[in-house]
Amino acid sequence: MSGMLGAFFATMGLPIVTLAASYTVTDSTTSPTNANSRLQLTSTGDINSIRVTGGTTDLGDWVSPKAAAGGNYEAKSTVTSGSLSSDPSAGAWVALSSDLTWSRAQTTNGSSQAIFTLEIRRVGTSTTLASSTVTLNADRSP
Repeated sequence: MSGMLGAFFATMGLPIVTLAASYTVTDSTTSPTNANSRLQLTSTGDINSIRVTGGTTDLGDWVSPKAAAGGNYEAKSTVTSGSLSSDPSAGAWVALSSDLTWSRAQTTNGSSQAIFTLEIRRVGTSTTLASSTVTLNADRSP
């Protein structure tokens, strides 16, 4: 959402939905541990990166105030490169009434990557309120 539009909504007391222009999550492991990089939108308004090697990191909030989060919003992913190991929306709008986690795993030695567009909208509307390009990298070395 643009700064001016967000400022307008804020003056109206409406929730503001925002995502960074891009997110990159990289997980690097050594065999026999599998790599798994994940991006998560929580039903309570958080954006998390999750790595086997680094645990969970809060990347900010996707809605402000966070009390507005949850079933009033939906998210959708559109893969543009590679493939996701877990894709809770797979090109369809899914309610954020529960946590949604997208992941790219590497279960053999080597590297893999998935790039997708993540969008959020209000339920019952067709207007995307925020979008981001997400890159998930998973690297497993011998």
